[in-house]
Amino acid sequence: ELGMKRLGLAPEERARRVVEILRLVGLEHAVETPSFSLSLGERKRLALAAALSTDPKIVLVDEPTTGQDLSMKREIMDLLAMLNQAGKTVIVVTHDMDIVARYARRVVVMADGQVLADGPTREILRRTDVLNRAHLKPPPVVGLSNLLSRKTGVPVSFLTTEEMVSLFD
Repeated sequence: ELGMKRLGLAPEERARRVVEILRLVGLEHAVETPSFSLSLGERKRLALAAALSTDPKIVLVDEPTTGQDLSMKREIMDLLAMLNQAGKTVIVVTHDMDIVARYARRVVVMADGQVLADGPTREILRRTDVLNRAHLKPPPVVGLSNLLSRKTGVPVSFLTTEEMVSLFD
C-alpha cells in the first residue's frame, strides 16, 4: 500500500486496489498476514503485487518464478504476459529457459556484464554456443529440435513440447 500512499491515492481506493492486486497474484488469503510469515514463493508474489500497485509503465522482475510450483509459475507468467498485452513493457530476468521458451518474444543473453546475443527467442535458443558461454541450457525440446535439424538437414524449430506435439495431431 505504501506506493499507492505516496501517489496520494485515497484510503478507499488503496484498499480496493490492494484486494484486487493480491487476488491477481493469488494472495487474497494473506491480506492480514505479516510478510515475514509468508513462504519464499508467496513473498515473491507479494513483491510483484507491490510493484504493480503503482500501475507502472515498465515492469522489471528478477527471477519471478523462484520458489513457485508449475501451476503458480504459469499464473505469474500469464499475468506478466497479460500486462504486456495491455501495453506495459515487461522485462524478466531469469535462468529458467522453459519460461523463456514459453513466454519471451525477445531474449538478451548476458555473461560477465556483456551482451552475447539479442534477438527473437526462437533464434537465440538455437544458439547453443552463446547459451553455453552464459552457462545456460536450452529446454530439452529445443535441444531435440536442434538435433533433428542437424541429423535430417530439415530446419526444425520447436520452443515447447506443445509445439512439437502439434505436428503429430
